[in-house]
Amino acid sequence: MSLRLLLALLSLSLLAVPAASAATIGFDPSDQTVSKGDSFTVDIVISDVVAPVNLFELDLVFDASVLTATAVTDGGFLPAPTIPIQNTITPGRVEYALASVSLGAIGSGVLATVSFDAVAAGKTALSLENVLVASLGTPVLVNLRDGSVAVSNPVPEPTAALVFGLGLLVVSRRVRARR
Repeated sequence: MSLRLLLALLSLSLLAVPAASAATIGFDPSDQTVSKGDSFTVDIVISDVVAPVNLFELDLVFDASVLTATAVTDGGFLPAPTIPIQNTITPGRVEYALASVSLGAIGSGVLATVSFDAVAAGKTALSLENVLVASLGTPVLVNLRDGSVAVSNPVPEPTAALVFGLGLLVVSRRVRARR
């Protein structure tokens, strides 16, 4: 085999090796609007995982004057059995880490579900910091997608007495109009 042919085959084989692709971590829903006083959840989701992930850790940051985090739970992406490493909620921050003793998971899924209470009208970004995703001890490249939550003041519902009073007013006007 000639040296040129050998170099050409070697070059083609290097081109056939796929480049490392990055997984994506974000929120579902990515943007949402709730009313002050509402309780709601946001999923932290991962997609496009090609190397088996068996560990992740992350911090979720938000405006504590708008939202209060009340709980964070395993989303089920990592296969059981899992070992919780960290689950800490402080004002404006959720720190969560989980490991699986299995070989890991590929594809897409929910890493964690965070429960919130909307405490004041306003808008807050949902941002991820200090993110580590690993496949058998080797870090996995990830792209991060921020989210947001808008909290509106609830529209007051008319009380039964107000509705009844308006009904009486309409009836009395109709009675007067017939006279």
